[in-house]
Amino acid sequence: MRRNSRQLNRSQPRRGLTLIELLVTVGLVAIVIVSISQIFRVTSDAAAVTEANASLIQKSRNINETLEREVRNIAPDCILVINCPPPIRFDTEIANGPSVPLQVDAIAFIARGNANEYESTTDPTRPIVGSPTLENLGPATSSEAIVYMGPGDPMTKNPVIGIDPLRLEQNLIVASDWPFVHRTILLLPELPENRVATWVTRDMQSLFVNGGLFNNQTGLTPQYENGTTDVVYSSATLRANSRTFAQLLMNKDWDTDLATDTPSIVSFWSRSLAPQTLTVNVAATNLRNFYRRSGATFTFGLADFRVEWTDGRPVDPIGLDGMPNTGDENLNTRWFGIGPDPKEPVTQAALVELTTVNDPGDAVGVPYYAWKRQNAYINPNLSPAEQDAEQAINDFYRDRIEWPRGNNAGTTRSMYRAIWRADTWEYRPKALRFTYRLYDENNRIKNNTEVDFNRDGYPDPKIAGVPNWQMLRLGREFSVVIPVP
Repeated sequence: MRRNSRQLNRSQPRRGLTLIELLVTVGLVAIVIVSISQIFRVTSDAAAVTEANASLIQKSRNINETLEREVRNIAPDCILVINCPPPIRFDTEIANGPSVPLQVDAIAFIARGNANEYESTTDPTRPIVGSPTLENLGPATSSEAIVYMGPGDPMTKNPVIGIDPLRLEQNLIVASDWPFVHRTILLLPELPENRVATWVTRDMQSLFVNGGLFNNQTGLTPQYENGTTDVVYSSATLRANSRTFAQLLMNKDWDTDLATDTPSIVSFWSRSLAPQTLTVNVAATNLRNFYRRSGATFTFGLADFRVEWTDGRPVDPIGLDGMPNTGDENLNTRWFGIGPDPKEPVTQAALVELTTVNDPGDAVGVPYYAWKRQNAYINPNLSPAEQDAEQAINDFYRDRIEWPRGNNAGTTRSMYRAIWRADTWEYRPKALRFTYRLYDENNRIKNNTEVDFNRDGYPDPKIAGVPNWQMLRLGREFSVVIPVP
């Protein structure tokens, strides 16, 4: 009887999980999986942001090194131009996003470097193996060049529709797609042999005739804007070097030419066309020039490029009380260019215009000023003779170097330009400050940040009882100060 009882017990089926127990188990497993995936996602995102930051820092180092090298190469007693047009004020960082004023400044000058330091990116000449005369050929090189550093006008990303320029002011691309151009037009004292005739089309004489590169009011001539060539060679009467350029530029009248909206040398600081892709539709025209243009494109994802200069003096060494060392002085270095006034508060109406999705017109937003050396502070404690001497220097900047628009009233269309030539070279900047914003490729670097549109170092709007405004900003800002030789 006992044996049969044991056999009966063994034959009974074992008890399984109930539906409730199964659901609880599945729920717990799901929670564990979700938690692990969340941890993995957060870790992956953090790693990606760290990698993007490291990439931007390295990119900034490369940019700063190039800026430092080129500033070091500025040819003395020749020409240096800083051009600051009105900032672009649209949804420039995020498509259909808030309006962020981004500057599009540029710097241009004649550079003199080491032998063969500048190499043509458009010269199609290449060595021919086995030819005694052509085996050592290569792209043209020179120790001197006309240098431009600033934004470029991008070309379409969509190769199907052809090769069409997209001007930055058209607001068709976001700032992370903006190209930054490092253009060099080589000065060739001697024309190299065995060159393609359609490539070497401009000599020194042709640049300064009516309608030439440096004698027109419309900007770069097609050969240089479209990437056909990036050299100029000596003519029968004019040698292609910095000394000749300095002499020819001295023939330009300040009042009727250089100190106008559209000077005859506007090509110096005009933008080049810059492809946004290395591939193009086979049916597109002008393929060779499409690829040549890439040579001047230094990088993408650089915007809000600002160029400022200083004479090395403080803003206000005396203060309102007219006495030094009393605590009301402003000993910060004074910088000239365009920008908002830190002393002018940003109104709530301006913040609404800037941080909401719309298209602000000329009458709204934060006003910009042309900060001019000609209006520099004169110490009232100086003797009358010393004050007259300081005023004479200010007048010299007004009459020979600086051209502003928006003199004493801030507007959204203020401009600033400074041109130093051989006769004003002793008043050249002591240092240049370059400020710019870099964007990573996937826009991983983004933060809801407090805004400071008037750049006084404090969040806007600085009104009691009103919280600080915030907006989503992409990328990261960098700055570098470089002495001028």
